[in-house]
Amino acid sequence: QERVKLEEKEKALQDYMRDENIITIEDRVAITPERLTEISTQLTRAEVKRKELQALNAQISKLSKNLDDAETIQVIANNSTLQSIREQILTADQKITELSKKYGPKHPVIKRANADLLKLQEKRQKEIKRTIRAIKNEYDLARSSEQSLRGLLEKTKQETARFNEKNIQLGILKREIETNRFLYDALIKKIKEQSITDQAQSVDIWVIEKAKTPNFPSNHRHKQRMMLAVVIGLLGGIGLAFFLEYLDQTVKNPDEIEKRFGLSVLGIVPRTKSKDGHAGKSVINTPNNSFSEAYKTIRTGILLSSAEKAPKVLLVTSASAEEGKTATAANLAATLAAQAGTKVLLIDADLRKPRMKSILGMDNSYGLSTYLAGMSDADNNGIVQNSEAPNLDCVSAGPIPPNPSELLSAKSMSHLIQSLRQKYDFIVIDAPPVLPVADALLLSKLVDGILMVIRAGKTTYEIVGRGVKAITDVNGRIIGTVLNGVDMKKSGYYNYGYHQYYQTDEKD
Repeated sequence: QERVKLEEKEKALQDYMRDENIITIEDRVAITPERLTEISTQLTRAEVKRKELQALNAQISKLSKNLDDAETIQVIANNSTLQSIREQILTADQKITELSKKYGPKHPVIKRANADLLKLQEKRQKEIKRTIRAIKNEYDLARSSEQSLRGLLEKTKQETARFNEKNIQLGILKREIETNRFLYDALIKKIKEQSITDQAQSVDIWVIEKAKTPNFPSNHRHKQRMMLAVVIGLLGGIGLAFFLEYLDQTVKNPDEIEKRFGLSVLGIVPRTKSKDGHAGKSVINTPNNSFSEAYKTIRTGILLSSAEKAPKVLLVTSASAEEGKTATAANLAATLAAQAGTKVLLIDADLRKPRMKSILGMDNSYGLSTYLAGMSDADNNGIVQNSEAPNLDCVSAGPIPPNPSELLSAKSMSHLIQSLRQKYDFIVIDAPPVLPVADALLLSKLVDGILMVIRAGKTTYEIVGRGVKAITDVNGRIIGTVLNGVDMKKSGYYNYGYHQYYQTDEKD
C-alpha cells in the first residue's frame, strides 16, 4: 500500500511539472527578482524625470502670450540658439544706437537696422516657441514611458506571484513524496529485519476478571443537572429581560416625559382598535368608553393650561410620523365640540399626506390648499364642510400642492386664522410632523398653543427631544403632550379607576 501511494505521488509530481512547465521555473524565479529591481529603478528615474518636466510645464503654462518672461526659465535661457540670437540682438541694438548719433530716425540706414532687429526678435520668439513645444513633447514622452514601465512592473509582479504559487505547490508535492518514501523505506527495513529473525516472541494473556453488564449508569445525577439547568435558564432569561429593557429607549412613562423635558402630560390615550378601521372616529362613534374618557381628560388639561384663558387655536403635531397625531386631532376636536354651546373647527393642514379626508369622509377636491392658492373663498363657508359630530366643522387639506411650505407661510394663512377666530370657539389644526418638514414650525407662529403627540413604545426620547428643541427654537408654545397608544394592561395605569370602570361598560 505504501509503495502504491509513493508511485501515485511521484506520478502526480511528474504530471504537475509537465502541465506547469516546472523545468524552467527555478531559473525564472532567480531572474525575476533582478528584473523587478531593474524595472523599479527605471520607473523611479522615469517618475523623477516626469515630475521635473511637469514642474517645467507648469512654469511654461504661467507665461504670458508674448513670451517676454520665457527666458527667465533656466532650460530655455540655456538654449544655445537663443543665446546666439540674444547676442545678435544686443549687437543690433548697439549698432542702432551708434547709427542714431549720425542719422535721423527716417534715414534708410536706420530703417534697415530696425528691420534687422525686428527679424531677430521674431526669430527669438519662434525659437522660444519651438523650445516650449520640444519641452511639452518631452513631457508627454516621459509620461508615456512612466506608464509603460508601471504596466511592465505590475505584469512582472503578477508573474512572480504565479511562479511563487507554483513553487509552493511543487514543494508540497515533494514533501509528500519524501514522507511516503520514508514510510516505505521504514517498512521495507522492518520486513527485512523480520525475515532475518526466524522466531517471534510469544505473548502470554491472562483473564483477570470477566466483563459484566452494569446495572446502573456510572453517573446518574440527572435530576440535579436538570434543576441546575432550569435555575440557570431562569436567571439568564430574567437578566436578558432586564438588559433588553435597559436598551429600550422608547417613551413608556409619562413621569419620565415631565422629568426629562419639563412638559406636562395632559392625558394618556389607551391602545384601541376601531370597528370601522379609523381610530380618529372613536369619540364620535362610542362617546362613553375609556378611549373617549381619555380625551375628556386631555380637554380638561387644555382648558386649564393657561391661567387667563384657554388656547383658542391649537396645533396638534408630533416629532415623527405614525404617532397618531391625526387621530388625536380628530378625537380632540370631537371632544371639544361635545361641550354644550361650543363651536369647533378642525383644519387638516397636512398638505403632504392628508388623512383627515378618509377618517371623516370629507370632500378633498377643495380645501386649505385651494384657498391658499387663491382658488377658493373662505367666506360664506366656501371651504368649510360639516361633519357627523354636532357643532364640529372641518376644512380638508384639498389637492396636494407642489409647494406646501410656501403656501403655509403666505399671509393668506394668517388672514384665514384671524377670520376664523371670530366664528369659532376652538380651532384644532392637524399639522405634519416637526422633524421631517418645517410646516408645523411655520404654523406654530399662528396658534395659541401646541399639543405634541408621543407614541408609547415607538417614539424614542432622542426623537422627542429633537422635536421639542425644534419648536422651542422658533419660540413655539407647547402647552403639553399626549402619550398615545398605551397598552393599559401592561402599563401601571391599568388600575386607574376610570379605565377599569369603562372597561366593564365595554364588556357589557
